[in-house]
Amino acid sequence: MLVLAIDASLGPVTAAVHDTASGRSLVHRDDAAEGRAERLPKLVADLLTEARVTPASLDRIAVTVGPGGFTGVRVGIALARGFALVRGTPVVGVETLTALAHSVAVPESGVLAFVQGRRGRLLVRRFDRDAAPVGPAEEIDAAALAATAPGLTLAGPDADRLAPGRPGITAVSVAALALHAAALDPAGHPPEPRYAAPPDAIAAAPSRLLAVPVRPEMAARPALVAGRSGEQ
Repeated sequence: MLVLAIDASLGPVTAAVHDTASGRSLVHRDDAAEGRAERLPKLVADLLTEARVTPASLDRIAVTVGPGGFTGVRVGIALARGFALVRGTPVVGVETLTALAHSVAVPESGVLAFVQGRRGRLLVRRFDRDAAPVGPAEEIDAAALAATAPGLTLAGPDADRLAPGRPGITAVSVAALALHAAALDPAGHPPEPRYAAPPDAIAAAPSRLLAVPVRPEMAARPALVAGRSGEQ
């Protein structure tokens, strides 16, 4: 099975073509801080060209669906859905925390995967040695990461800075993402975005002015004539 795997949920944009039969992967990565929406399609196009793979020959698309950066999650999913729309290629959405857990090559006791949350907090989830989740995700302070579940390998952005000296990885392995997605049923793992928290913006309440009924005397007044400027 030929799988195209895409991750843009944690900052850098990364993509891989993975052949499950041979176990071989080709990976392209772009660490630039800005312009993901513009760069990701070209990065994928260049990857397919170098791998000598046509879009029509892909058997599956894998994409991280968050939690993670709002823009990156949306861009990655949009590109994956584009392939599905044009080519009919099945798309598998994988949570970023799960993708991080599968990216640890040899976890000794398990994995503590995390992504950045809001207001200096982290969203963390524990996984066993087989990358199966152990309990739900929870929020902790970033400063508490170094002392949280000390026997587990860390997997998340800035792990080396937040917990110096502790074993861990800092990014999703798109080759591991492809391999994991190849074993999933696309029908049960749709490419739907998942966020650590709802947006801060709150919908405005309906204006009370709109609820004021029109009085009969107001309705009877003639409308102003448009285009007659200069009159007081």
